[in-house]
Amino acid sequence: MHAPLSRSLLDWRILDELLANLVRERIPDADHLPLAVQVAEVKHRFGTASAAIRPDRVEAAARQALSDLGKLRASHRFVLAHSLAQPIAGLEGRSVLDHERVARQLLNDWESAARNQVLKLSHWRGLFRSYMQAPDGDWQKRLRLLLSKTIEPVVKRRRGRPAWLDTLTRHEHLLGDEPCLPYVDEMMAGEHELLADLRDHVDIPPTSWFWQQLKSRLFQQIASIGEAAFRASIDAFLELDHLIPLMGDELPKAILERYDAGRDRSIQPSLMDFSLKAWGSPQLARNTKWDLCRPSVRQMVNSWLAKDDLEDFYRLCNTERMVDERRLAFWLRFKDQMTFTQILLGGRLRSSRDPDVRAFIAKKGERLGDLTASTSTNNAILMQIGGWLFIEFSEVGTAARAIRLSDGVIKTGMASYPLTTLRHTGEQWTHQPSAAWEEKFLDRLRDVGVFPDDSKTKRSPRAPSLPQNEITASPSVRRVQPPPTLISKLRNMDVEVVDNRLKGGALWVYTSRNTTAEELAEIRNLGFRWKESKRGFYLP
Repeated sequence: MHAPLSRSLLDWRILDELLANLVRERIPDADHLPLAVQVAEVKHRFGTASAAIRPDRVEAAARQALSDLGKLRASHRFVLAHSLAQPIAGLEGRSVLDHERVARQLLNDWESAARNQVLKLSHWRGLFRSYMQAPDGDWQKRLRLLLSKTIEPVVKRRRGRPAWLDTLTRHEHLLGDEPCLPYVDEMMAGEHELLADLRDHVDIPPTSWFWQQLKSRLFQQIASIGEAAFRASIDAFLELDHLIPLMGDELPKAILERYDAGRDRSIQPSLMDFSLKAWGSPQLARNTKWDLCRPSVRQMVNSWLAKDDLEDFYRLCNTERMVDERRLAFWLRFKDQMTFTQILLGGRLRSSRDPDVRAFIAKKGERLGDLTASTSTNNAILMQIGGWLFIEFSEVGTAARAIRLSDGVIKTGMASYPLTTLRHTGEQWTHQPSAAWEEKFLDRLRDVGVFPDDSKTKRSPRAPSLPQNEITASPSVRRVQPPPTLISKLRNMDVEVVDNRLKGGALWVYTSRNTTAEELAEIRNLGFRWKESKRGFYLP
């Protein structure tokens, strides 16, 4: 029993020999009959031309053309038709099209043959291959014009119709003004049958202008598509990575930036999984491909991971009857600002054989860490917001920790952390009193410049109308009322304004993560002074 002819065997040596034998009508013996049948199928699909042309033949034909066009043989012209745009190692990587005089004369000759109706189909097919290889420019346009004008008369003169020509008929728009449009339209509709047919039956080099133009048109459409249509097509777009060669980082960049520009930036599981496989976690500095996107994209996916980690941490630890839901709800209010999160597992969960736990560990991969020097039932989650690292533990009654990263005691992204180090670093934040610990945490977070995600610039209630430069209502503290323009300026900044003047206090300004350097300079120019203990500016 003969094994099917493998694709790797379809090289120029075997095809040249077998096709030559078929042309000479040499009948194979019975042992080679299955192979001959497959050769016949190859002949029907590809015609009688070689599947590939030896590099030495390409170089020999090119050198002859460059030295004396008048002495080109028919075999030379056949080879050149297939390799006009092919870089030639012996010519310092340049192609025949890089030599303008020779390229112009060769195309003149083929155009003349077409006008006289003597252009061979084998040459036409070679010129089509060169057209798909040629750089986008004048030579490519000239080849397209020649091919589009001559396909019908060339086909009519040939007996029979090879399968490759039938395929090209299905893709005749390749010779039109918008060669990529039908494929882009199909992909935008969530389909890719036409593109798959093209890939399977038309030999287009991965570096062809066609693929570059197709990607460019596709990404333009993705950037401008409506919100609903885009979200409905995301999964189909992600599959294009397998259909378009050399897609590289362009596909995740285009889809992520379009998603980031939408109104709804909530977690999209398939896009998150795709981007993590392509570029790794955006929370790890070593994964630099995230720098290809604008910063808001990286932070968007950071927030997805933060939400995913927080919910997974709660779900896992809740099965152990640990960690209350209020902590989850509290920290989810800050997920959009978290640039790093990491779950640390205690020994019990790390060694668990529970299928759900094993699936969780496999899903998190290198992003998981271990909590050591602790009880086996204790676990932790690290959350970085700005320059602060906050730590929650799963065991009820264990205080949270707030650590300033600039102190250099703790580094993020480690494989393991001992509980003794975490518990003796930074500030201890207890969840007491039980009924109001959230408000206490909010106050302390505000003191370090951290506000909930949904916090806008908070405007204090408008004070009663007072004449400009009048004293405040408090007789014990004489304080000059700032002009209304000052309040207006502050309210146009990304800051929190707390006005305690009617109670005899000060006018306070608390900056946020979005406050710009220009705004900070303006706050100081307005006369505000910094108070470290309150982590805010006040007007003396």
